Amino acid sequence: MTKRILCLLGLLLAGIGSIRAQDIAAPPSDLLTFTPTDNNAWVTGEFLFGWAARTNLVPLVTTSSAGTLQPVAGVLDEPATTTLLGGTQSSGLLPGFRLGGGFIYDQYHEAGVEAGFMFLSSNSSSFFFDSAVHDFILARPYIDATTDDQASVLVGFPGLSTGTIGVESKVGDFYSFNLAMTEKVWEQESGLRLDTMFGYRFASFSDSLRIRHHIDSLTMPGTSIDSQDSFSARNSFNGLDLGLRTSYLWSDRLSLNVLTKVAVGNMHRTVDIRGNTTTTVTGSPPPVAANGGVYALSSNIGEQRRNEFAVLPEAGANLVWMFRSNMNLRLGYSLIYLTKAARANDQIDFTVNPNLFPPAVPAATPLRPGFQENHSDFWIQSLNVGVDVTF
Repeated sequence: MTKRILCLLGLLLAGIGSIRAQDIAAPPSDLLTFTPTDNNAWVTGEFLFGWAARTNLVPLVTTSSAGTLQPVAGVLDEPATTTLLGGTQSSGLLPGFRLGGGFIYDQYHEAGVEAGFMFLSSNSSSFFFDSAVHDFILARPYIDATTDDQASVLVGFPGLSTGTIGVESKVGDFYSFNLAMTEKVWEQESGLRLDTMFGYRFASFSDSLRIRHHIDSLTMPGTSIDSQDSFSARNSFNGLDLGLRTSYLWSDRLSLNVLTKVAVGNMHRTVDIRGNTTTTVTGSPPPVAANGGVYALSSNIGEQRRNEFAVLPEAGANLVWMFRSNMNLRLGYSLIYLTKAARANDQIDFTVNPNLFPPAVPAATPLRPGFQENHSDFWIQSLNVGVDVTF
C-alpha cells in the first residue's frame, strides 16, 4: 500500500495524468474545500499574512538622568533609571505562502492522498542607542551573581566614556510540510461531510537575538571596546499527524471548511550562545580579542541540543467560492500551536558574575550566567487568500 501511495503522489507532482470519478471529490490539502466536480485531482496555492507569538525581553538597555552618580547609573530599581529596551516585542508581519495538492485513488471515491507545504518569511527589529542623546549615560543592566544586587555595565558616562548599543531581534523563517492519507467517514445529503487524515508532519522555526556595544574611553584616549552577545534557537518537529476535516456545502458555489489536526512527535531544539569582546588601542599592537561579552560568557557559551516529546495542534477555517467549474477562491484563517519550543530571548541568564567579564578571573565562581535551557509554547496565526484548481 505504501509503495502504491508514493507512486501515485509522484505522478501528481510530475503533473502526469489524472483519475476520473463520478462523485464529489475529497477536500484538498490543508483548509481547502472541494465543490462538486467530475475531477478528482487538485493543486492549490495561497498567500499568507501571518504573525507570531510575542517575545518578552529582559531589560537590555537603560539610561539615567543627568547628574546620576556612577555607582548607580543605569542600575535597575534606582529612581533615576529608565529602561530603554525590554518587555514585550511584537513579531511584526510575516508574509508567506502555502502550496498543496492531492487526488482520490480508490474506485469508491472515498480515500485519497495529499501533501502540503507552508512557508512564512522572517522579520527583524533593530534598535540603536547613542549615549550622546541619552544624557550621556547608557548602560546594560544585570544582577551581580556575587552580591545578588542590581548592577550595570556602563557604555556611556560623562567623563568616563561615550558609546552606542545596537540590538537586533529576529523571528526566523517558519516552514512546515505534511503528507497524509484521507478517508471519508461520514456524509449527508444536506452537504455535510467528514474526512479523517492520517500522516506525517514536519515543522521548523528559529529566532535570534544579538546585542552589540561600542565604547570609546575618555580616560584612555584612543582605547575602544567592542562587545557582542549572540543567542539563537532552532526548533525542528517531526511527528504523526491526525486530523478531521469538516466540510459544509451551503450552495452549488459556496462552502465552508473547518480543519482540526494534532501532531505528536519529537521536538529537536538547538540553542547556540556566542560572545566576544575586542579591545583596540590606537598605536599599539593588533586588537586583542577575548571570548565573552556581557550575557554570553565562558560559563554559558556553546551549543546545546535537546530532544523532547511535543505536540503541534492546528485549527483553521476557510470560506470557499467556486467562480468557475474547476477553480475555487478561498479566504480563511489558521492557527498553529507548537509546544516546548526554544526562543532566543528566553536563553538569557540575567544573573552575571562580573569576574567572568573578559579578561576573566581564573576559577571565578559562581559560574553565571548559566545555560538556561528554557522553552515555551509558540504559536503562529495567519490570514490566507488563495485559489485551487481541479483537473
